[in-house]
Amino acid sequence: MKKFVFLALLSLIATLVLGSEVNNDQEKVLEQMGFKNYNPEQGKPDLQKPGQKKMEKAAATKEIKPSEEEATVSGGDVFATVIGPCGYITVPTQKLLNTQTCNAGMHVYYPSSQGKDRLAEYMKFNYGFNENFEFGATKCFTTLSGMSNLDPYFSFKARLKEDFILGGILDTSSLKDDIKYKNSYYFAWGQDTPKCSYTLGGGINTGKKNCFAHFGSANSSDSQRGFFLAGSSFKLSDNLQALMDFNGDFYSYGLRYSEGNFAIDMDVIQKADNLALLPISGGSKTVFGLSMNF
Repeated sequence: MKKFVFLALLSLIATLVLGSEVNNDQEKVLEQMGFKNYNPEQGKPDLQKPGQKKMEKAAATKEIKPSEEEATVSGGDVFATVIGPCGYITVPTQKLLNTQTCNAGMHVYYPSSQGKDRLAEYMKFNYGFNENFEFGATKCFTTLSGMSNLDPYFSFKARLKEDFILGGILDTSSLKDDIKYKNSYYFAWGQDTPKCSYTLGGGINTGKKNCFAHFGSANSSDSQRGFFLAGSSFKLSDNLQALMDFNGDFYSYGLRYSEGNFAIDMDVIQKADNLALLPISGGSKTVFGLSMNF
């Protein structure tokens, strides 16, 4: 009897020892496979690999930011300028509208020397054909003494490289014998930072003599052939920007309030020699504008 009890106890001890070793071996194998928290009693491993919870938590809490393309649509300097193409006040920016994005705008101004009853209205429409090409059309209506409504003109901007574009204004009035404008072609380059953006460029006016132009200064007989462009915007708040530019003839400065894809402009254009914006000699112009992307 004693011998039988001794053999039973010995068998029980061997079973416990060998079982512990098997469980330890299984746990080591599972750890090598990348699993953890093996429970020998349940006989099932935790199938979650180390670091997986941290990765899932980071993905869940990661801040979702709008894409660069979406941010561009509501950017402060992709709205229409007074003369038409999207940009600052009178100077186009190097940015283009997004693909299949439209822009419609209107700017109204009066020369300070003529009073509020002497208005000029610029209606414009721009379209982002694709990520590298934008085109538009502008029409001016005026009640200024001695001036008639000008023929519409067309504009384009083509991206040659990142932040570098070729642009132009093609004026249909240059085909007629009355008030004539020269066509303008320009290059522009610029950069953006979280607080500001700037654009530099230059180009030429082409056409017959004794014509006006949309860029560059003029003398008593003709518009300047070459011109220099510069523009900048400064972020004052999430919705408000200060704008300044130089179109080769005069300086302009103002404010732009934007909410989503809608913007309101209030600008002042200084005395100019050229008649690109129908200025009256000796007076600056106050400009109010609305612009919308859709």
